[in-house]
Amino acid sequence: QQLKSDVLEQIWYALHRIDQSIPYPIRDVRTKPSPAKLPSLDINLDQKLRLLASTEIFGHLDSSQLISLAKAANCQSFAPGETVVLQGERGNNLFIVVSGSLDVYQTGINANTAPPGRRVASLETADIFGEMALCTGEARSASVICNDECVLIEIHRHHLLPLLEERPEILETMGSIMAARRQQLKAIKQNRAETRRLALIARMQRLFSMSGDEG
Repeated sequence: QQLKSDVLEQIWYALHRIDQSIPYPIRDVRTKPSPAKLPSLDINLDQKLRLLASTEIFGHLDSSQLISLAKAANCQSFAPGETVVLQGERGNNLFIVVSGSLDVYQTGINANTAPPGRRVASLETADIFGEMALCTGEARSASVICNDECVLIEIHRHHLLPLLEERPEILETMGSIMAARRQQLKAIKQNRAETRRLALIARMQRLFSMSGDEG
């Protein structure tokens, strides 16, 4: 019954994002009633501007460009447990977190973890995800799932086209920023791998040292 209620709730949010309205699903167990009005409707232009300006990818835009992008961008609400993007799918949009928290999951080719995979990161206010799919056409590298009710700014590829026509160099700036971010993530993964390798060697050394003492 709880699963059915959760699914109905997610459907309700999804329908509202495409301007289709149905009565809000009644839940049998709820510690705090969810409002029938979507919280994304309360996000104004100034809030979107501040959030866009605070990001690394869009923070270099001038005020007129930020206003243009903020006006074009959509603000969407997502239900707890709802999947915003799915690993392996193609996408032409990115998201900026306005409120709520989300988890990032990855499933490797030979992974034994059950769907949605292994949690690799968490996202909170002002975090961006989906930018590589939007700018390069690559498949999504991870799934992103809401922990609670989330409000996200959604920017589609066609929202960026007017800016790029006006200032093509913006694309180069964004590409440099994303390349640097990818390199940082790669370095972090390499450091983690090296840390795990050294820890494993240390454990092996302790184990064999103890075995030698016993002999």
